[in-house]
Amino acid sequence: MGKNEQGIRLDAWMASARAKYNPWNLIGFEAGYDYLSGDDTYAVPKPGNIGLVRHEVIKGFNPVYGSHHKFYGAMDFFYMSTYVNGFSPGLQNAFAGVNVKPMSGMNIGLQYHYLAIATKLQNIGSTLGHEFELQASWSFIKDVTLSMGLSYMVGTKNMQLLKRASADGRLFWTWISLSATPRVLNYKW
Repeated sequence: MGKNEQGIRLDAWMASARAKYNPWNLIGFEAGYDYLSGDDTYAVPKPGNIGLVRHEVIKGFNPVYGSHHKFYGAMDFFYMSTYVNGFSPGLQNAFAGVNVKPMSGMNIGLQYHYLAIATKLQNIGSTLGHEFELQASWSFIKDVTLSMGLSYMVGTKNMQLLKRASADGRLFWTWISLSATPRVLNYKW
């Protein structure tokens, strides 16, 4: 709430709910829903055209200081990049996942995200796509962890229009990380 630098009124908001359930030490479940309000006064231009909009009130929530990878899928497709020409139709992220600990020091997680815009736009549906994530970490010796992940997104025609995403609607991202955190100084009071 308030006004931006140009004096335009802000009326944007975000809501987030998460639930975790660990029935056993080896397995846990998680589900949640994120909602970011969005602007609804915009005509999506055809590829190659420019579209501009003048807002009387800005309703599109902007996560200025966000937490990468924690929200809206590990690909950061909705946190790090804007929609076409800076338009913000908001976002809905419904997700569910499972975490498994097959042995000491190892964790494997699988998560699904349903992603959609929050506002109703003319001639455009709300579904943006579906993201699937597989992540694993293994602490094979003290203070050393090997982590890796694979993310796969299937985007819709709406994703292609609003984000200028891949024409076939498929996006992949993989990563691997080796973290060493030795304890050089350790002092207890």
